[in-house]
Amino acid sequence: MANRRHVLMSLFSLCSSPGAIAAVKPTRRVWAYRPHPIPAKFPGQPRFWFGDIVRNSWICDDDNKMHWEEGEVMGVIWDQNNKQWAYAINWVLSDQPECSHCYPCFDEHFDSGSDIELVVAS
Repeated sequence: MANRRHVLMSLFSLCSSPGAIAAVKPTRRVWAYRPHPIPAKFPGQPRFWFGDIVRNSWICDDDNKMHWEEGEVMGVIWDQNNKQWAYAINWVLSDQPECSHCYPCFDEHFDSGSDIELVVAS
C-alpha cells in the first residue's frame, strides 16, 4: 500500500512542477521518475490543430490519377527526430467510392505536415 501511495504522490509532485514531464522508467519492481524538460520554444507553431479538417492527396500508381482523403486532426506532436510537427488524423472520407467501406479510419500513424493541406479550420 505504501508503494502505491508513494508512486501517486511522486506523480502528482512531478506533474505540478512547471516545465517538466514525468517519464516512467522501471527499475527492479520500483518505478523511478525522470523529468524531461519541455523546450522553451518550438521552431514554429503547428500548421493544423485539433478539429481541423485536412486533406491528403496523392497520385495513384495504378491509374496515374490524383486521389484524396479527408480527415479530422485528433492529435498534434513534435517529432524530435525529424524536427517537425506531426499529426494524428481520423480519416473519414475518400474520393474513391470502392473504398467507402474503409472509412472512418484511424490508423494510429502520425502524418507530417508537408503531406497535408487544410480544408476547414476548427
